Amino acid sequence: MKRSFLLSLALSFIALSAMATGNALEILDRAAAKFTSSPSISAAYNISVSGNKYSGRISFCGDRFSMTSPQILTWYDGKTQWSYNKEDNEVTVTEPTPDELSQINPFVIINSFRSNFNAKTLTAPKGFAKLELKAKDPKNEVQSAVVTLSESTLMPTQIQLVTSSKQQVTIILNSVTTGPAYNIKAFQFYAPNYPDVKIVDLR
Repeated sequence: MKRSFLLSLALSFIALSAMATGNALEILDRAAAKFTSSPSISAAYNISVSGNKYSGRISFCGDRFSMTSPQILTWYDGKTQWSYNKEDNEVTVTEPTPDELSQINPFVIINSFRSNFNAKTLTAPKGFAKLELKAKDPKNEVQSAVVTLSESTLMPTQIQLVTSSKQQVTIILNSVTTGPAYNIKAFQFYAPNYPDVKIVDLR
C-alpha cells in the first residue's frame, strides 16, 4: 500500500487509539483471548504461495481444524492430521509438529506469539491493526509474519508469512464467523465417505 510517511503514521495512530490498548503484545493478547474463547470459528480464505493461488474454507474448534482446497482436504483433531489428495485418492496420516502446524493453521501464530515471536505495531488503515512478528529462534520454520486484525472483531483478515527458506505466503481471510462447538468427528477423516482410498500412514 503506497502512502506518504506522514499519512501512514497518522492512520496508525488513529487505528491504534481506537482500541483499548495500543501495545502490540496487548493487542495480540486480546486477539488470542477472542480466538480461544470462541467455541468455533469459520472463514473463507485465499492463499498465495510462490505465485500459486488457491482458495477454500477453514473451520476451527479449539486446537482442531478442517480445511478445504481445490485438491486437498485436511482434518486435524488436535493430534492426528489427515490430508486427502482428490486426484490421487490418497490420504496421508501424520502427527504434525508445532512448526508444521503454523504453516497449515495460520491462527496458531496468534496463540503462540508470546513464546515464539517478538511483536511490534505497524501502520494500518483506520479500522484495522497491523502487527509484525519476528521469530526469536532463527531455526523457526516461520521467520516473520505480518498480521492484520479487524479492530471491531479482533479477528485476522490477512496474514503474510516468510519461512526460513524465504518462501512468502499471503493468506486473506473473508467472512470470519463464530459459532457453536463442533463434534470432534468433524475434524477426523471418515473413510466410508471415500471408497477405495489409499491410506499412507507416516506417524
